[in-house]
Amino acid sequence: MRLVQIGLLMILILGVSEGVRAGGLVFSIASYNVDSYLLTDSRWRSRKEPSSRAAVADVIQLARPQVLALQEVGSTEALESLRGELLKGGLAFPFRRLLKVNNQEIYCAVLSQFPIVADRSDPNAEFVLYGRSFTVLRGIMEVDIEVDDEYRFTLFNVHLKSNLPVWYADQADFREAEAGVLREKVGRLVRGDPDRNIVVAGDLNDLPNSRTLKLIRSRGRYRLWDIRPTESSLRESKGTTEAGRGVSWTYYFEGKDIYYRYDYLLFSAGMRREWREEGAVIPLHAAWRMASDHRLIVSEFLSQDQ
Repeated sequence: MRLVQIGLLMILILGVSEGVRAGGLVFSIASYNVDSYLLTDSRWRSRKEPSSRAAVADVIQLARPQVLALQEVGSTEALESLRGELLKGGLAFPFRRLLKVNNQEIYCAVLSQFPIVADRSDPNAEFVLYGRSFTVLRGIMEVDIEVDDEYRFTLFNVHLKSNLPVWYADQADFREAEAGVLREKVGRLVRGDPDRNIVVAGDLNDLPNSRTLKLIRSRGRYRLWDIRPTESSLRESKGTTEAGRGVSWTYYFEGKDIYYRYDYLLFSAGMRREWREEGAVIPLHAAWRMASDHRLIVSEFLSQDQ
């Protein structure tokens, strides 16, 4: 057992050391909706086939992030299965969290090579819509991650209401209300500390110019910036924080043969100075569609407050 632990530690050290640069560690954060990553059939969803699960691991291996925000993980066992597949390829994630929410079959999760030092995730985040009380369907994951002794950040991982119609609310109104709860949690942190390092990751199920995104990003001193990763073959493209160049869609809706940008990495003013624009990419993988109807997005940061 001790030899296994030592081996895992060596893999972790070697993986992280690849990102060491003068003045801090270059590390990456990724977000990935893994499309119903279930090991067994549930009431409403079918299990994910082994070939599809293998493709998910391949996509992640290509990106090799140090912190990975996941959406649509089916269980703790499914998360452990994915960790095991990644470890076979030399990508170790010693730290993990999964946010269980009642009456759901898919969950948000985080895999990290760095310690998760605080967990304020809320499985029962409430809001009022049409004069009635609701909860954010998949909760709001909020964890603090310590990259090293000098640098830590707060990661929000969310999966907002889909565009599928429901009987109890307009789906856009419901999603915007969920976004309001998220924005309040982010705002509470930055109002207390304007330089706080914050990343919001996840499948927000809405377009960049939607009311949902405008509410989450907000304006002024406490705004969040949209990283907008682009396909990795265009890695050298340069652009602004808000509107980089290149192909940036992240979700393919097969029913209408339409591509959308639904997956995001947003960051606070405190973390903006550590962002490495050239490291914001969507890695191209031939089996992306076998893995998921979403594409993984990733961005790099420097672990030194600027």
